Amino acid sequence: MKNIRQPHEGPLKDLRDYIAPNRGNFLEDEGKRGQRKDLKIYNGVPSISARTFGAGMKAGVTSSSRPWFRMAMANRGLMERDDVRAYLRGVEERTYQIFNQSNFYPMAAVSYYELGVFATSPMSIMADFEDIVRFDTYTVGEYWIATNSRGVVDVLYRRIWKTPVQLIEEFGKENVSRETIRMADIKPDHKIKVIHAVEPNDDRIPDMIDAQNKAYRSVYYEEGTRADEGFLNISGFDTFPYVISRWSVNASDPYGTDSPGYMALGDAKQLQAGTFRKAAGLDRNLNPPLQAPSDLKNQRIMNVPGGVTFVTPFSGGDGIKPMYDVRVPLGDIIEDNVQIEERIKDAFFVNMFLAIQANNRPQDMKAEVAFQIDKERLLMLGPVLESLNEDFLNPLIERVLFIAEEAGVLPEPPEDLVGQDLEIEYVSSLAKAQKISAISNMERFSGLIGLWAQLKQNVVDKFDFDQAADEAGEILDVPTNIVRSDEDVKVIREAEAQLINNQMALEAGATAAKAAKDLANAPVGTGNALEQLAGVQPT
Repeated sequence: MKNIRQPHEGPLKDLRDYIAPNRGNFLEDEGKRGQRKDLKIYNGVPSISARTFGAGMKAGVTSSSRPWFRMAMANRGLMERDDVRAYLRGVEERTYQIFNQSNFYPMAAVSYYELGVFATSPMSIMADFEDIVRFDTYTVGEYWIATNSRGVVDVLYRRIWKTPVQLIEEFGKENVSRETIRMADIKPDHKIKVIHAVEPNDDRIPDMIDAQNKAYRSVYYEEGTRADEGFLNISGFDTFPYVISRWSVNASDPYGTDSPGYMALGDAKQLQAGTFRKAAGLDRNLNPPLQAPSDLKNQRIMNVPGGVTFVTPFSGGDGIKPMYDVRVPLGDIIEDNVQIEERIKDAFFVNMFLAIQANNRPQDMKAEVAFQIDKERLLMLGPVLESLNEDFLNPLIERVLFIAEEAGVLPEPPEDLVGQDLEIEYVSSLAKAQKISAISNMERFSGLIGLWAQLKQNVVDKFDFDQAADEAGEILDVPTNIVRSDEDVKVIREAEAQLINNQMALEAGATAAKAAKDLANAPVGTGNALEQLAGVQPT
């Protein structure tokens, strides 16, 4: 696994140095905590753009202030039942409560930041006694991953640094190595390298339910110790306890690539060099090296603003002057830097996130035009959002639901739903922004139906208004409890039809009674309608 990651380490360290200097935890970084790591940063635009990307993804995909997922049944017909919808709402509310009371949202922002810069971002999801679930995001350099035959990450090794005292407290004196026990006495603050490995447990016995026979094996061990010692803990997990989001992958390579950080790395290097040159050029223009006659060697030169230095007529030359007259083209350098900054912002989708979150568009721009602009910007994120659903969000919610079910905090489903599959639908602002074009198409189609109905009225029968209402409600994330089910609509329409039939019967009865009364009061022998029906000739 180390050999697989090794080719990536050079670019990853460049990304850290030029974009995210305070992230990363490679082997050589241990012992440098507290030291400045931004020595190659002269312009903060790459770092700020990466931060904006992380915040924008967190707000646009997993916002803490608005719904971003909802539960549904794989069997859509079951969604029409009130008890099913009530159960799904209960599961949603409990899941949101778990996310809100845990540390998920701060960790999600860090995870998106790591994803945007380094193209790979693992997050651990562990059961917790107080919050039910606890999350942690790992930084680049401290983990190794591998994939199975389906290209899914199912192996993660992580390097952890702990003191001998911490190891003894956490795993017990009987489980640590003899060297650790010795170091605890003579150098208790010494850091020891510990590896936590999680991988499929191919040796498990399926019928056994103990910790060492779970689907995934979990092993803590001290790296570099003798083969007969150093295994601190061996246990397991029923489901893989990590979600690993990757921007894009190449064939069987487990690590992501082509992230905004990778795309902007060349520009970030050029921008730092350009910013340094601009500062050096400005300093040279304002404070150039000087030359002066030799007889002024021991005389004080007043080079402060307004200072006067007396030069004798025997000094010759032009007195004190710049050694060489080279004017640095600061304007060209600044313009070039601005163009580089814009390319970096585009790589991190900064303008798109600002437009979506702040509605940053001219007031007189038509909504349709603005929508088309935002849609074009979203095209670049489309594949990434789909990948996030598969690699990050789906396993994230499934893992949380598994832990919540084990803890017994989820509502009980209706009896006939046992064994039925749940589906997860995403309704975040970015997900809805991608779906919203369907609403526009529905509006255009319904408008055409209305136009054609003026020529042929029964063309409206081609448009299923009820289904259109359901589809629009799902796309717009309308709460399910305010959308009536098909069964409720059927009952309401049957009642309305019965009311109309009763009204028509009453009106028909009143009309018949009035007609009978009029006939009864008609004069005899005048040839009225009643006499005509009876065949009586008028007199």
